[in-house]
Amino acid sequence: MRILRKLRSKQLLHRARKHAPQASQREQQLIGRLKQEFAELRRNEEKHCTSESRTWNGFLQRLAYLIDTEDLLRFLQWDVIIKSMFVSDAPWLKRELDFLKNRPDWESRWRKALIENHVGLPTPYPDWPQTSGNLIHHAYHVAQYEHFTGRNIAELQFVFEFGGGYGSMCRLFHSLGFRGRYVIFDLPPVTLLQRYFLDTVGVPAFDVSSAATISNGAACVSNLDDLHAVIAAAASDDASENLFLANWSFSECPIPLRESIVPLLGRFAGFLVSYQVHFDGIDNIEYFTQFAEEFIRQFADTAWQFREIEHLPGNHYLLGGPRYERAITERRPEDHRFNSTCGTEAKRNRIESTFTL
Repeated sequence: MRILRKLRSKQLLHRARKHAPQASQREQQLIGRLKQEFAELRRNEEKHCTSESRTWNGFLQRLAYLIDTEDLLRFLQWDVIIKSMFVSDAPWLKRELDFLKNRPDWESRWRKALIENHVGLPTPYPDWPQTSGNLIHHAYHVAQYEHFTGRNIAELQFVFEFGGGYGSMCRLFHSLGFRGRYVIFDLPPVTLLQRYFLDTVGVPAFDVSSAATISNGAACVSNLDDLHAVIAAAASDDASENLFLANWSFSECPIPLRESIVPLLGRFAGFLVSYQVHFDGIDNIEYFTQFAEEFIRQFADTAWQFREIEHLPGNHYLLGGPRYERAITERRPEDHRFNSTCGTEAKRNRIESTFTL
């Protein structure tokens, strides 16, 4: 069965490649800009955010080579993107798509938002070729946050995404009606790729210098000074209007970088974080146990959910936000107050007593 699905995926990708439109003049200009900016980045000796992770250093070296030498019209077929940023046809995607289809607003909202764009040549999802597995996966995360809090992400004013992949989640937020300000913090080469993708799909961009004056758009930044400036200028004074988003990104960076970010999160009462148990020798269960404790103390009126993702064993959600009347209050089978491996018994008891399900 899996062999037949792989053949189906290859056929769909071949068809998509064959019928992909030629790059417009604007796309050619954006590609030229990206290559120029990347060449300047390689010559630039200014201090940017760099990775101490062995895993991510190898990724960045490979990405640098591909941006410089390969066809950007097909960047979603590059090996490093497929390995780290793009899910094409995992068995569990059907479960995620079914969850989305069962939402009461599937027809009015999610179906249209899940229609893929040709940019980068994404691999079509075999069961619904108009979308991709990656877009389904991102939509599922958003739906989990909305399901728990009852908050439509279109109502938010500010989103800080730590590690934004190639920009797909930011694109999805805008497709779902978000019209606030969105900032992505990432490593410099990835930031350039994000800008290229978001500009190409039509998400408005803003510069750090204009963060205080514009009302919507996305900024892609790669150093802490710019990140501080954007959050200070653009985040809402009401923490409930601000969301911190990090899907398998915050959990993949060194502890010193995490510690430089955490103080900024006092402006946020919304949290959508997913992470794996271990990465590069770091125990993320213990780390996020302590992380949650800190923000539970700070946001006493915020509801929290800390649970394993049932269909992705070894991976967890940390969801937080003010609860709205639209929140789904029934307990689903995969909802857990706290996984039995999460920290010491005393910590589990303290945190579990504060979680609302």
